[in-house]
Amino acid sequence: MASQKSDESFTNSSSEINEVADPANNNDHCRNDSECSQVDDVIADSKNYYNNAKTYWSNVSPTVDGMLGGFGSISFIDIRGSEQFLKQLYKQKPAPGRKRALDCGAGIGRISKNLLLPWFDQVDLVEQDGQFCQTARTELADFSSKLGTVFNAGLQDFSPEEGRYDIIWAQWVLGHLTDEDTDSLGEEW
Repeated sequence: MASQKSDESFTNSSSEINEVADPANNNDHCRNDSECSQVDDVIADSKNYYNNAKTYWSNVSPTVDGMLGGFGSISFIDIRGSEQFLKQLYKQKPAPGRKRALDCGAGIGRISKNLLLPWFDQVDLVEQDGQFCQTARTELADFSSKLGTVFNAGLQDFSPEEGRYDIIWAQWVLGHLTDEDTDSLGEEW
């Protein structure tokens, strides 16, 4: 069996080969050009995926019905279910703080307005569609002292400041991310 020669080498015990990893080459995991091409295709597909999503959402009405795909009538029960979840969460010891929350994929601020702003001292929003961000600012004007920053960014490109939020809320949005980006959020946040 081959042994490890340095911090930069690794052992492939099945074929008894020592190889030195080149940190400058991000495609070390590729065994051949075809496999590397597949990685490049996934990256290109991801960009196309988000561009298509951006186009889709830019054509959606900035209303509760638009945010819920034509099912605006479920908004009340949806909020009540989320409220029950928060009540259970805050029965836990130790419970999270209630100073600052982040509403991910905030749309027009439906969740912030009806759930998070009543619970938290300050709520920031992150939303990729500029029209939705503007509508959220308008819809949440009555909460101006509690409304923090409205970030106009996609979640795949957003990194919250470490330790800033007591709660990071992602409702009806994770399904709009690629699996890779969802995994990254879980690791980074």
